[in-house]
Amino acid sequence: YTAAVEGRATLRVWESGEEVAWTSVDDMVLSMAMCAHASGELLAVGVASRSVVLLSVPDLEEIAELRHEGGPVSCVAFSPDGGMLASGGARDTRKGAKARASGEAPRLKAAVWR
Repeated sequence: YTAAVEGRATLRVWESGEEVAWTSVDDMVLSMAMCAHASGELLAVGVASRSVVLLSVPDLEEIAELRHEGGPVSCVAFSPDGGMLASGGARDTRKGAKARASGEAPRLKAAVWR
């Protein structure tokens, strides 16, 4: 399978070049963070509204939504054995021109689920 985010809230899945499923996640802006479970039956997708959505493959049925308290999700990964899922993102609490001028790096936050 091949999966891709299109626009702000549409996820599409193809098998051997033919589209097999797509879903539009209401009220969620998808980030570009996405990873597949080693079994190929699960897809984790980062959401800008601070969560990770678990979807079944290939039908893209939502299995769970996991909260990520660290701001918009910018990366997701399953452990090699598939038993854990980790997500990460930056929580930028700085404001406006003052923040840009200071050169401070945003604080990184991470979450891990078993």
